[in-house]
Amino acid sequence: MASKCEEYDPEWQYAVELFNGPRENVYDRAMAAGMAGFAVKVEQMSPEMFTRTFSSDLLEVGRYLPEVSQEEAIRKIFGIHHRHARQANSVIDAEISANADAIRTGALPETCLLSMIGRKEHLHIRQILDSDRRTPTRKKKKRGRPPDPVIARRDKKMLEAWQTGQYRTYAELADAFDVPSGDAARKAVRGAECSQLKK
Repeated sequence: MASKCEEYDPEWQYAVELFNGPRENVYDRAMAAGMAGFAVKVEQMSPEMFTRTFSSDLLEVGRYLPEVSQEEAIRKIFGIHHRHARQANSVIDAEISANADAIRTGALPETCLLSMIGRKEHLHIRQILDSDRRTPTRKKKKRGRPPDPVIARRDKKMLEAWQTGQYRTYAELADAFDVPSGDAARKAVRGAECSQLKK
């Protein structure tokens, strides 16, 4: 829609209309709202904030762009995401304007994307997921074991080693820290990163 190519991507091909169609499944709602919220957040980010927020992902992708420096790779990746966010937000703005009467009169379905944006749910995806009472996510967390401090310290060191570029792959990181697999190393790094963001 942002590229003005709607004729090549007609609305009838979609099971649910993107902005006005009802989404009864909670995960469908979270996915649609999450995309809109991500665009809002990325457009407001500076290059520095984008790099801090997605550091592990950027370092991993940058390894597959050997023809440019790491700084240049991050700059290009930020540029792509920032440009896409601006385009997505321009489409959302246009749809809000086109549906102003339906929004004002409350004619839109409660579970459509425009209604969720009006309630700011695209900025708080957890609220959408928590609205599904059939999934007792929080209760399960309370029954879990507290984090092992030894493992937490190891994961923090792994995160520091990964962010400084000491290891080129998660497999190398796993070998260095005696972790079963590269996938386990990746999960440990992501977990440590999330723990830092919560502090």
